[in-house]
Amino acid sequence: MSCVLASMSKNALGLCFMGDTLNLQLPVRDPKQLLSSIPMRLLKMKDSKDARSERHPLESVASEGMVWRWMPYSPGGPPLHSPGEFSVPIDQGEVDAILDAAEHGRAVPVFTQQSTKVTKKSTDFLAKKDEGNAFFKAGDFVKAIAAYDAALAEDAAPADAAVAHSNAAQALLKLGEADAAKQKPCAAEALRRAREAIELDPTNIKAFARCAAACDVLEEHEAAAEFRQHLQRCEAAAEATRAARRAEAEERQQQHEEQRRKMAAAMQEKARCEALLERERQLERQREEESNAHLSQAEATRLSSMLGMDSTLAGMPSVGGK
Repeated sequence: MSCVLASMSKNALGLCFMGDTLNLQLPVRDPKQLLSSIPMRLLKMKDSKDARSERHPLESVASEGMVWRWMPYSPGGPPLHSPGEFSVPIDQGEVDAILDAAEHGRAVPVFTQQSTKVTKKSTDFLAKKDEGNAFFKAGDFVKAIAAYDAALAEDAAPADAAVAHSNAAQALLKLGEADAAKQKPCAAEALRRAREAIELDPTNIKAFARCAAACDVLEEHEAAAEFRQHLQRCEAAAEATRAARRAEAEERQQQHEEQRRKMAAAMQEKARCEALLERERQLERQREEESNAHLSQAEATRLSSMLGMDSTLAGMPSVGGK
C-alpha cells in the first residue's frame, strides 16, 4: 500500500522532501509500527493516559499534564491555516511553489485537498488493481478484467479509476487478439472502457491509444485518427509540462551553482585576507624584535657613557689579575 512518511514540522522546506515519499510501497503488518499509511502531525495535547500504562515509543512528555503526540494529518483541516503551519506538498508543482515562495521571501502557500485519508476501501482498490496487473502479465486476461472490475467496486480517486478502466480496455484488446470470433465484441467493450477512462482523466494518454486501437479493429478509421490526434496533443502537452519542469529545475540548479560559486569566491577572499593579516602580524613581530634589539644596544651605549667606558668594552667580560 502507499505510505507517506511525514514529520509535521514548521520547516516548509523540509516538508518539500515529503513529496518524494508518496509512492513508497511498504507492507503494513504490525499496527504499532512506526511507519504510517497516512501523513501524521505532531501536536501538544493533554495527557489522557495513566502514568503506568504503556506509552507509544514516539510519544514524549511535553510539560505537566501535557504530551507530544502524533495524530493523523489531513490538509485543509484545522488548525492548518494557523500562523507558521504548512501543508505537505503532494506533487512537484506544490514543491516548486513552496521553494519559490521561500526563495522570494513570500508567505509559504497552504494547499488543501478533499481528503488524504487512506481508507480500507481505497487500499482494497490498490490491492485488487495490482492483482489485475499480475493476471495481465501472466496472460490471464479474463481474470485480469475481473480483478480490475473488483477494484472499481471500491473507493478510488478518478485518476486511479481511469487507470483501472484503461487497463481493462487493454486486457480486452489482448483477449480479442487470441480469439478472432471475439475480436470485435472485445474491441467494442474496450472502446467503451477506454472512453470511460478518458471521462475520468482526460490526461490519461494510454486510454486514447487504446481507443484508437479499438477503433482500428472496429474499422472506424476516422474515429481512430481522431483519437490519435487527441493522443498526440496529450503527449505534446505532457512533454511541454516535463520540459517546463526540467527548465525550472535547471534554472534552480544554475542558481544553486551560482550561489556555490559566490560562496567559494567569498571563502577564497576570506582566506586571502587572513593570509595578508598573518603576514602583517609577522612583519609587526619582526619590527618589534628589531626595535627591542635596538633599544638594548642604545641602553648599553648609555650605560657605558655614564661609566666613562668605551662602548665597545661595555659588553666585554671582566678579566681577573694580580
